[in-house]
Amino acid sequence: MTLREKINAKTTKSMVQMYCRHKHGHHIPCDDCLNFLQYANKRLLKCRYAKFKPVCQKCKTHCYSKKYKQMAKEIMSYAGPRMIYKHPLLAIYHLYEKYRFNCPD
Repeated sequence: MTLREKINAKTTKSMVQMYCRHKHGHHIPCDDCLNFLQYANKRLLKCRYAKFKPVCQKCKTHCYSKKYKQMAKEIMSYAGPRMIYKHPLLAIYHLYEKYRFNCPD
């Protein structure tokens, strides 16, 4: 796993934890959130763009199933704006990644 993949996985984990704590009242991810996190990490490792992976929002190839795509949207909508307060370095890195890479054609 590359450093970039580790940072992306840590960012996803932090967002899931924030979301689950607020929505489900758990300090550790509940089963549904844990399943999503495991699914997201698998998708991250199997990304076809690997080294030049854009943030999922900007990617032309959406690899999440319908169920998890909706869950990702909910989690990111809730946790995304709050990341700057809870995990500022991860949030800044994510913004950097968002504008740095574009998905290859």
